[in-house]
Parts: sequence; C-alpha cells; structure tokens
Amino acid sequence: MAACAIELVYYKPHRHCGVLYRATLRDRAAAETEEWVFGQAFAPEIGRQRFGYLEACLGDVRPACAALRDVAAAGYWDDLHIAVSLFPHDRKMPMVRRAADPEYVRHVLQTHPEAGEAMGGRATPVSIGFDRLKYMPGKRCVLRYHLGWGDSPERGRRRSFISKTYPDGGARQVFERLRGACDAWRARDPGIDVPRPLVALEDTHSNWVEDWGGTPLAAAFATGDGEAHIERAAALLAAIHRSRVDGLPAAPDRDEVLRTAVEALERYATDVPEHAKAMTELRQRIEREAPASLESTRVPIHGAFRAEQLLVRDGRITAIDFDALAFGDPLQDVAEFIASLRYLEVGMGRPRGELARAAAAFCEQYAALVPWRCDPDRIAWYAAGYTANKMHSTIKHLDLAAIARLIASGPSLIQQLFEAPR
Repeated sequence: MAACAIELVYYKPHRHCGVLYRATLRDRAAAETEEWVFGQAFAPEIGRQRFGYLEACLGDVRPACAALRDVAAAGYWDDLHIAVSLFPHDRKMPMVRRAADPEYVRHVLQTHPEAGEAMGGRATPVSIGFDRLKYMPGKRCVLRYHLGWGDSPERGRRRSFISKTYPDGGARQVFERLRGACDAWRARDPGIDVPRPLVALEDTHSNWVEDWGGTPLAAAFATGDGEAHIERAAALLAAIHRSRVDGLPAAPDRDEVLRTAVEALERYATDVPEHAKAMTELRQRIEREAPASLESTRVPIHGAFRAEQLLVRDGRITAIDFDALAFGDPLQDVAEFIASLRYLEVGMGRPRGELARAAAAFCEQYAALVPWRCDPDRIAWYAAGYTANKMHSTIKHLDLAAIARLIASGPSLIQQLFEAPR
C-alpha cells in the first residue's frame, strides 16, 4: 500500500461509524492503482451480527482492483469490531458490481443501439477503464469511464462519460427529467450548457451522462480564482429559472425546509453542547421569521445549486447533479448557492470577507437577469436553514478541521446571513 486517505465519514453517536478510505496500491512493477475500502465500526455486542448480514450477500464478488483479486471482498477485524468491504461489494446497492465492470460496459455498447449512438458510432472500443469519482456506500456511485480505440479512425469520438448508479429504480425518473429539460433548453435556450444524459440502464439502476470535464467552483475558490466565475454562475442559474420545462415534480416547500432545518439544529445542539444556547436562539429565529406561505414565482429549479455542483473550464461554467430538478421557488436555488458559498469558510477555511463579497456579487447579477423580485429576507431565511443542515452534516462526517472552524464561527455565520445589509 503506497497511501491511504479518509474520503468520507458517516458517524451516528452511540450507533455506528462508517469510514470510506481511498487506498493507493502499488504492484511489483511499481504501477499504482486506487481502490475504495469501506469500514463500519459497531458496538462490540452487535458487530459480528452486522458483519453476518454483509457476508450473507457476498456471493462470488471480487474486488474491482486487479491487485486485490485474490483478497476476500469482505472481512471482520475482531480487535476493532469493524466490518470491512472492498469495492464494489455493497450490500444495499448490489447492482454497482456490474456497473463497475468494464465488460458490462462493452456488453451495453454492443447490445444497446442508443448507447453506441451516444458514443458516436458502432465500433466497440479496444480498451475500457474507469476512474473512481465519488462513492456513498448504499446511496450513490459515480465513475468516469474512459473508452479507447487506439489509432483507428474512431479516435475522434467521445472517449469518456460519467456513470452514476443509484440504489433503486429512481435512476430512470432522474434520467427522464434531465433529458426533457435538456431537450427544452437546446430548443429554446442554447446558452444553458449542461452535460446531457446519454443512456438509462434499468438492470444496474445507472445513468450515463456526458463528461463535461472542468474543475469544481469550490476548488477554484481554494486557489483564489473563484470570484472570477461568480457572474457566470448567476447567469447560468437565471437562464435555468427563466426557461420552460414541463412535467417536473414540485420542489420541497417552505414547511419542509423549516422542518429539516429545525431537526438539524436540534441534532447539532446535542452533538455540540457548547452551542446549545445559540442553537436554541437560532431555531426560534428561523421559526419566527419563516416567510409567509404565499404564492410566489414557480420555475424550473436545480434543487441543489451549490458551489461544489458547478464546474468551470476555459471561461465557461456548468451545473451537474440534477437529481433534484423540480418546479419551485427560484430563491431556494439562490439561497442554496449563497449558503454553500459562505460555508466554504467552515469547509475550506476561506476568508469570510471574500465569500461575503462573492455572495453579494452573485445576488446582484442574478437579480439583474430575472423579472421577479429577489426578496433579501426570503433568501436569508432559506440560506440560514440550509446552513443549519450543513453544520449538522459537518459533525456527522467528522471532518475534524472543519469542525474546529465550525466551533469557532458556526453560529455567527448564520447570524450574519440574517443580518447582512439589504
């Protein structure tokens, strides 16, 4: 093993702790490859029982990484009471085994005409491999597949795509909504540049989507280049909101936003008792200042328009992850972006002044591009609720550096969202 990093933590106090590792392995020829390893720690009295559930559905699964093909896909460490599984073994999402198999991709390309057409032709690629982008055990798996045709005339075709696998049949609904939206945008709003869905695969609950490339906007802020993209982000969101897309479901309403925010504040107060008094005051303020449930503008909204869901490349910007695409209040998207931007202070240690300046520029540009009123009080209320969820998520994922910053400035960040100049 050449290296090992913690990629994500799922922590529920007094219940269990799951840790996703990204291990870098080096073979005898000094070639390196990566693999996901998921460890779940349980209380000693139930650890073996929980591992039994994992082992029972193992079957003939082998690790995806060639360097680990002779290693068992799951095991139990008695001294730590941890059940360990190697990708792609996933008890709650067994179909990821096929979705992460290059031979399955080859089979799809050969047997699904729409898949071959999406890749630009009929010839089967010579080589198929994938990069591990994001894995949430039991919930989502995102891979970037690379297709190679060597030096054949096919070399100008698309060489990569994104494969996203879900735990249930919801993948088809996500695919159909995004395809309908992309068709509408291509016909009426060509300036909306988002990765198009390519193929929906029922047998693996997977969707293939164009690989747009680029760098996350959140990462651009980490290098000091984030503010340069703010106006383009506002223009993209305004264009999506001004568009017409039929057949979308209703987005979560004000009451749902309030409920989830209150639950997050209660859990956070339990986990961080030194902030309990401040969280009680914030909860009372969020409940007291909830906007009236009046009829407001309803438009197509992204549903998760965050800095980490935007990609930038060569002076262009796009949004990804349209799973929550719906018909709702456009100011929810605006507030979600503001909350994600301001929370980079906690998540990445960015200066509060820089982020406040970028947030103000985003709101100003967006307001200039839409015909409806951008009520600052409504935006602030939504942003405070979304920030409450992010605070609880930071604790749940045990990001120690972020937790230290959260303890220092979390409550004041929400207060500032409420009290920003109007």
